[in-house]
Amino acid sequence: MVIASFPEADFTGLGRPATLRFTSQVRLYALAGKAHLKLLQGSRRLAGPLNPGAGNGDAPIIVPTKQWRITEMDVRQSLFSLIGISIALIAAYFLFRRNPRATVVSRGPLFIVFFLLFFSAGIANLPLALPGLFERLVGHLVWVNYVPPVKMNVTQVGGTWWLVRWSEPIQTGYFYVFLAGMAWAALNIVQRRARKLNVFCVCGGILWMLTSLIFSFVCFPFCL
Repeated sequence: MVIASFPEADFTGLGRPATLRFTSQVRLYALAGKAHLKLLQGSRRLAGPLNPGAGNGDAPIIVPTKQWRITEMDVRQSLFSLIGISIALIAAYFLFRRNPRATVVSRGPLFIVFFLLFFSAGIANLPLALPGLFERLVGHLVWVNYVPPVKMNVTQVGGTWWLVRWSEPIQTGYFYVFLAGMAWAALNIVQRRARKLNVFCVCGGILWMLTSLIFSFVCFPFCL
């Protein structure tokens, strides 16, 4: 708002032209003040849609922006996943291509103990190989911190989403399938079905378990 201040003066005794000049100046200042107020009101109307509630004392609404960025494909991790899955598929093809019904029963434990590990490792590594795809599916980064639901009298272990919600469940599932494969091989030995192959499978499985146990002790607590 424009405030016009005039010095004190005595206009008595002035003629009509001086009075007209004074009134015209007052009108000009008044018009300038009205124009300035209209400009302020126009700027507020323009700022209204961008900042809702700016004119009525309400707090401005801030629209949150996305805090993640869709990353590109990791070539090294993609090759790791591709190689692991390919090894498992090629092994399954050569093990079960002839008479699949009979070979699955006799050679199934061999595939589970020695080759299913490559497949599970390739699947577990997919979020690191294709982070952009998984970020679109889950709505956040695969490396975001994940805190499991609070439980009473239980040790809470957290980590990244990839580790807690993807990798560890796959590892747990593979471990139970591995134990089932060992029991399957023992059953084949008892039933005298491909005994040499299943004895080799049981021995190799025991060796895998001992190696994993020793490695977990060596790298403790970083392998938990």
